[in-house]
Amino acid sequence: MARPRLALLDTARVLTALLVVVGHLLPMGKAESTLYIYIYQFHMPLFFFISGMLDKPGPFVPYMGKQARLLLIPLISFSMVALVERLLHIGSDVWPMAGDSMEALFASKVIKLAPTVWFLLALFHAKWLAQAVRRLPWMAGCMLWVVLLITTYYFNPLFMASAVMVLPIYLAGFYGKTLVLRLAGQRWFGGIWPLCFAVVWLVMSWNGRVSTNAAWYGHGAHGLYPHWMLSFYLSAMSGTMGVLSLASLVRKPHRWIQTFAESLITVMCFQYVLIRLLRHVLFPSPLWFRLLASAVILVGCVAVHQLIMRYAPFMLGRRRKKRET
Repeated sequence: MARPRLALLDTARVLTALLVVVGHLLPMGKAESTLYIYIYQFHMPLFFFISGMLDKPGPFVPYMGKQARLLLIPLISFSMVALVERLLHIGSDVWPMAGDSMEALFASKVIKLAPTVWFLLALFHAKWLAQAVRRLPWMAGCMLWVVLLITTYYFNPLFMASAVMVLPIYLAGFYGKTLVLRLAGQRWFGGIWPLCFAVVWLVMSWNGRVSTNAAWYGHGAHGLYPHWMLSFYLSAMSGTMGVLSLASLVRKPHRWIQTFAESLITVMCFQYVLIRLLRHVLFPSPLWFRLLASAVILVGCVAVHQLIMRYAPFMLGRRRKKRET
């Protein structure tokens, strides 16, 4: 019998997916909105915190073999899907974009073909780094983190700097799982989310733009400053606790929440295909319409995930389930 699922984590994963989609539908670049900057303070750290809570480590080689299958195969699969979609839409102009996307893997840039698949590489790195750090004395683990922080920050090879950035948050999720679950069982915990989100707002007002993708701790790409780094971790953990507080209000597991939570990888990787297909409807449009469209895109990605799991589970590094007789 499969272990019972935790309603808290399933609900938090659904909220994470929704925040990611909403963030990608908000004005960005020179015209980026305040809500966009706010969501980016914590939505990806939240994802890595939950991933840490769900981590079940084992012997290094088989553990990382499984993670390579579950993370790197979807990276290739969804990159190929994005390539085909772009090829059908813009023809041969896609090849320079593909070249830029390959360069982005080593230059801390947006992967133009499939902008969201970077997190699969970062999560893969976070998992093996967490395995390594957990095997070291705490002082040696901290020194390893500092060395990696300094040596990877300025060029972010294969999004290693992004993984180093979120490693403390990933480990906080891993080591803090029992505490979080105990807190979530307290009635008062479901009421702290306004305070948590207020802290995020205050920190954002001072710390400015952050990005897990580009490993920006504060005010954009301005380097490694301890006060901005501490501010990033404060806002990231405050937002994470805020979402978990909201999620704790769902006391009983629901099948549809579980279905959405199980589709998280597909939502994260496939959403840009749907966003590009709907771009003429989405841009320009008022904020309320983009928020509504985020829910529609989320549902669409879940439907795609169900189709993949039924007909092509290999795209997600999984095997087809045998039918019970």
